[in-house]
Amino acid sequence: MGGRGGSSGFDKSGRGGSGDSGGKRSNPLDASKMPELTGTEKQVKWASDIRKQAVDAINASVKFYEDRLAKNPKIVAYQDEVRAAHETRKTLEAVLTQISSASKIIDGRGLLDKTRIKNEIQNLAHKYELEKARKK
Repeated sequence: MGGRGGSSGFDKSGRGGSGDSGGKRSNPLDASKMPELTGTEKQVKWASDIRKQAVDAINASVKFYEDRLAKNPKIVAYQDEVRAAHETRKTLEAVLTQISSASKIIDGRGLLDKTRIKNEIQNLAHKYELEKARKK
């Protein structure tokens, strides 16, 4: 996590791995169930805040896309967004549950920003749309 490398779990396309999603609702991430952070008291506090904000951002995004799809189930783009939101959450969970170092969270805070998370979802949803268009 950190720098410009791929250790964040996201590749350049915004995709983290293979994913399920469909239109099903899923359980939100819970920052309190993630590993205890290590570092100085100040680092742990700051990293905990960063991690909680990232978890809150992905949970809010998933809920937003699921709610929008529930109101408009036939819109394919919304289906792609839900799938992308679930995939992004799955990737974020995989990354955050492996990090116990507060300094690593702090160093990678740009990757955990709510705007970055939303962009990752949109980039991945766009990729899904392009894949479907190529198959036609």
